[in-house]
Amino acid sequence: MKWYNPFAFRPAQVTFWTTLVYVALVIPIIYIQETVPPTPNTSTPYPGVDLDDAWADLTSITKAFHPFSSKFNEDVREYLLGRIQDILNVNDVRWTSEMSWHGISPLNKNEAEANARLEKSPLATIFNDLVSNVTVTLTKSSSVGTADPSCGLGTYFEGSNLIVYIRGTDDDEGEWWKKDPSEWSENHHGVMVNAHFDSVSTGYGATDDGIGVVTILQMISYFTTPGNQPKHGIIALLNNGEEDYMWGSRTFGVNPVMPFVHTFLNLEGAGAGGRAVLFRSTDLEVTKAYSSAPNPFGTVVGSDGFALGLIKSQTDYVIFNQVYGARGLDVAFYEPRSMYHTMQDDTRHTSRASLWHMLSASIKTMEALSGEAGDAFVGPRPDHDESKVQNGRGSDGVWFDLVGKGFAVFGLRTLFGWSVSLLIVSPLVLLFVSWILAKSDKYYFFSSKVSSHDSVGGSNAVAINGWRGFFRFPLALIFSSGLVTGSALLLRKLNPLIVYSSSYAIWAMMVSLFYFSLWVIMRGANAMRPSALHRGYVFIWLFIISWAILVAVTVLEDRFHIAAGYPFVILHAATSLCLLISLCELFALPAKKDFSRWSQGPAPSAASITSRESLRSRDHLSDDPRPSTSKAPPPDEEPESADERTPLIISRSTTRTENLPRTTFSTTYRRSIASITDEPQNQVLRNNREPFHLEQAWSAELPSWTWFLQLLILGPVTVWLFGQLGLFLTAATSATGADGTALLLPYAAIGAFAILSLLPLAPFIHRIPHQTPLVLFAVFAGTLFYSLVAFPFSSNSTYKILFQQTLDVDTGASNITIDGLEEFVRPIIAELPSAAKKEVKCMPSGRNALRTCYYDGSAVLPNLQPEALAALGDEEEEDPRKRFANLISVNITRSPGPASKTAIFDVDAVNTKACFLIFRNKRVTSFHVEGAAPWDSRFGEFHEHGLCQVRLWRRDWDKVWRVAVKWGDDEGYDVAKETTPVGGGAALPLGHNGELRVREQERGKLEGEVACMWADANVPGVIPAFEEVVRFSPVWVTVTKAAEGLVVGTKKFSV
Repeated sequence: MKWYNPFAFRPAQVTFWTTLVYVALVIPIIYIQETVPPTPNTSTPYPGVDLDDAWADLTSITKAFHPFSSKFNEDVREYLLGRIQDILNVNDVRWTSEMSWHGISPLNKNEAEANARLEKSPLATIFNDLVSNVTVTLTKSSSVGTADPSCGLGTYFEGSNLIVYIRGTDDDEGEWWKKDPSEWSENHHGVMVNAHFDSVSTGYGATDDGIGVVTILQMISYFTTPGNQPKHGIIALLNNGEEDYMWGSRTFGVNPVMPFVHTFLNLEGAGAGGRAVLFRSTDLEVTKAYSSAPNPFGTVVGSDGFALGLIKSQTDYVIFNQVYGARGLDVAFYEPRSMYHTMQDDTRHTSRASLWHMLSASIKTMEALSGEAGDAFVGPRPDHDESKVQNGRGSDGVWFDLVGKGFAVFGLRTLFGWSVSLLIVSPLVLLFVSWILAKSDKYYFFSSKVSSHDSVGGSNAVAINGWRGFFRFPLALIFSSGLVTGSALLLRKLNPLIVYSSSYAIWAMMVSLFYFSLWVIMRGANAMRPSALHRGYVFIWLFIISWAILVAVTVLEDRFHIAAGYPFVILHAATSLCLLISLCELFALPAKKDFSRWSQGPAPSAASITSRESLRSRDHLSDDPRPSTSKAPPPDEEPESADERTPLIISRSTTRTENLPRTTFSTTYRRSIASITDEPQNQVLRNNREPFHLEQAWSAELPSWTWFLQLLILGPVTVWLFGQLGLFLTAATSATGADGTALLLPYAAIGAFAILSLLPLAPFIHRIPHQTPLVLFAVFAGTLFYSLVAFPFSSNSTYKILFQQTLDVDTGASNITIDGLEEFVRPIIAELPSAAKKEVKCMPSGRNALRTCYYDGSAVLPNLQPEALAALGDEEEEDPRKRFANLISVNITRSPGPASKTAIFDVDAVNTKACFLIFRNKRVTSFHVEGAAPWDSRFGEFHEHGLCQVRLWRRDWDKVWRVAVKWGDDEGYDVAKETTPVGGGAALPLGHNGELRVREQERGKLEGEVACMWADANVPGVIPAFEEVVRFSPVWVTVTKAAEGLVVGTKKFSV
């Protein structure tokens, strides 16, 4: 009985093992992508950490919207301050509180009290920062929302951050923050963890950034628990104002503890739940701190995406790193993007598991950075910038998680060394092995035929057919990749947004299409011209392709410090090893001249034919559904010549293959009887082994199990690296189309990574029978049909529209604007009662391909001053001019003299903390807000062409801004014809019925308007237009803010 080899290179075994390997790899990758590691069995996994308390804190701070300019934002701040104090008291910690700081000595403290405080050195200090402010000007690149992008923006912001300092064992004693940093000891430095507690005006902020906030509360508890005091001090920053251009972190720059921060961990949220990913890191050394996380998740590809500008979204990370010079990490939630900045960012759409994932990683990272590893972050900077913290020189790193459980992290120079070594060593080793094979006369690749001399002096050329199969793979790869590309272009043309909600359908479509089309070419070619070298030639081509890619990757590593090519380094190493195995297989073959001699032996007798037929039938019965006896010779092959030894009736099984030369009368006659008797039969027959299915006769000696080793080497590495990376990039980019971004990237990512993930099948796919490819073809047909006809949005994958209401307080004219893709925005507006029978106009928004559609909003005017509105009579309430008369007040005092170009603005507005001065006909050359700190040049130089906006933010509701403004002679500068919504968007006409109002400019006058922002939508009826959009929009729609304010009220001025 023939022994059954479960690893033989036969159709049944290849189908079974390739399917098993891919299923065993794909399922865990998807599971890791879509699930979060569970929480521990106990709510107190570490001393001082309580998950139940953390979840209770999260529900408390996300009960309502809490943007910076809202009442509930102040409630959240008070809650957090109280919780910090409670935590410190429960841990029996000696702590102090700071309300203000100036110079190197305490305010309102006599010398004895100051000395006493220096000696006590409490473990924790709370900085209740209600004094810091910052004045900056933003450069041209950040001048969003201006009528003229060539001018700059000036901003004054009053911060209200909460800062907790936890003293380290190596920190200086006393209130060191009241000394000049030059007086600090050399080893006096620490690490900061940051999160922002404000939300957007349209989201509850559970993931963005509530989980980060409660994570910091738990870390304060952990590091103030006895036995957990860090070696280097920790700054816990809860900043307020991140959502409106990161003003909280900018204000932190004037705090005296800022120079103490040498490293940082920034916690963010750009989705709603899921896993917290290591978005980016400044260098290798800080990344090593993250490697101790129990469930690490992330890849250096994301960091390189930020560095190359492919990812536009920014966090406080850029302020801490680029402005202050600290070294650190950015850990954030990143999916699903459809819930980002919407009402679905609440505790219902996140989980305790997500909270634990960020918390556990943060604690381990902070332990490392504040421990012994923190000693390394001291020394001169590589850029020699003395204005930034002197925290040493970092090195470029490479990192990626290992199926969500382990974490690989090493230097970019190490990767570069591997890359160069592989580029040089791999071809040399393969060439050396090829040379040995050639010297042994066993190099069957690229061999057409071999000549031999028989015993009677004759010379014959025996066909080796070693070239057969060489060109198949590149042609099949080009054809299959072209079909995948065509399918992507088809979807992008007919239903581009389907990837928004059905990315897995796109994956299934492209994977099945590439598999089927590759199989058709490879299987068809091998059926027409079978070749035992098919697998080896595929590995040769994979080696050539991966080597060429590795050249480009190596250049990127060396010249541009890009580490994202690490998967191709590993791919080339695996491909080289597989090709080496294919070459080593040839050592099992006879020398080509020996094969030539054996192949010219006498024709087999009838008995041997019968024996051979029996062996072939048994082998093909178990391995191939089509036995060799059913094989007809190719139509272009001439039938064998008949001679006196030819049987009268010839069975198909006796037909000689092209690899076995005919034994003619002349060649047989020249042989002696002795030589025929003594010479061994054909090697195939001598060992009772045959080539597979009409492949070259010499291939019978090839080992049949080595393919399985190649599959295990190439398959898991490739699928794991490219599959996981492809799913990560898909999740990060699939929702970008709704933002007006071109959808090339998500489709290209899915197509490219689908092809890369299936490449390990290419050397073996010709052995797979038709059943599996036909099933996948059905999958392709079904997913293609679904992807072409399905609606791209649903209640689980909602389409985000951007809402804003503009209001002219002088006239009461109002427009409601909705930004989005026009084909979806118009049907949404048609569902709104206030828009019934009203003209809807759309224009470019300035946000990629999005359009701004607007209509008259006079039917749903905002009630921004409810207390004043209640005092008005019915007639006065109906008159918009009286209704909004006191909403914004502007008093302007121009300096005396006809040529004066300076004025003082006193600006106030009801129930808001943000007002912007927009200058329409002249550019401001300088401005100063009363009580402001000096202008901070770290955030950008004053714009060379002046400013066209000055943005004002306050922490107190009743404070009046007093702004001194100076302008220049810009008589040609005139943008009075149109008003741009603050924060970006299309230019919207002001006035009744959207008519343009063009006014003549009086020489020397400064004209413009005050635009104030209202962002508090917590009280029903205050912004009825927003409530209407939320209530009456289809279930597949969700609403987010278009700018800083849901309502923008404007009041014109001229001075």
